[in-house]
Amino acid sequence: LIEKQKILGNGRAKKGIFEGDLINGELEIGQVSSMISENQKASEIISEIINDFSQIKKEINQWIQNHQMIYLSLAMNRLL
Repeated sequence: LIEKQKILGNGRAKKGIFEGDLINGELEIGQVSSMISENQKASEIISEIINDFSQIKKEINQWIQNHQMIYLSLAMNRLL
């Protein structure tokens, strides 16, 4: 935080970002605007996030199960 303040100095960015002065300062916004491809309700966005999380969680669990079977099989072969 202190390093960023030194870089920004006493200008408008410092006033907006670090001091919360929205009248005399400025904020950096819009960096992600190029990633927005459609208008959606907040509830739709939340549903997508939850669905994506659930799908990824299933894939991770499946990967773990597959690899556990491989390691179990290798361990059993060593015991025989």
